[in-house]
Amino acid sequence: MRRGLPSLCSFFCIVTGGVVLWLGGMLAEPLIRFFRYSSSQEVIPYLWRVVEVKGHRFAVEALYTLSHEGKSYRSIFRFRSTYANSYIARDIMEQWRRQPCRAWFSPKCPESSSLQNDFPYRRMIYFCVSVAVLLYFCCLFRYLSSFL
Repeated sequence: MRRGLPSLCSFFCIVTGGVVLWLGGMLAEPLIRFFRYSSSQEVIPYLWRVVEVKGHRFAVEALYTLSHEGKSYRSIFRFRSTYANSYIARDIMEQWRRQPCRAWFSPKCPESSSLQNDFPYRRMIYFCVSVAVLLYFCCLFRYLSSFL
């Protein structure tokens, strides 16, 4: 019975380590994007529209022009939120249309820009909790190994 405990803990360490790697990969892309878009400026989208995405879901798109160092860059941005029907999406679009928009971009590559630059809090919390669980199982494995 005692011999099974360390092998069970090592199994949990391996599985949890895989989860940590997977969540770290899921965190990397939005975190890199957040830090890459270090500059911002006010923009006025010249066209708003509702588009159908992934089977009967609707999203809002905005077309805008970003000016940086004397050059203009046209961009299309699709907001991340999707809606069940086009009426809800149009209502949200009208709310966003009345608010000032800020475009986030990298000064090195202003062709790529975004109207949303949110820090990925939820993914960061999932990653940190999974690292804590991994550390717990690794410490438990070391503790149980000292008795055998």
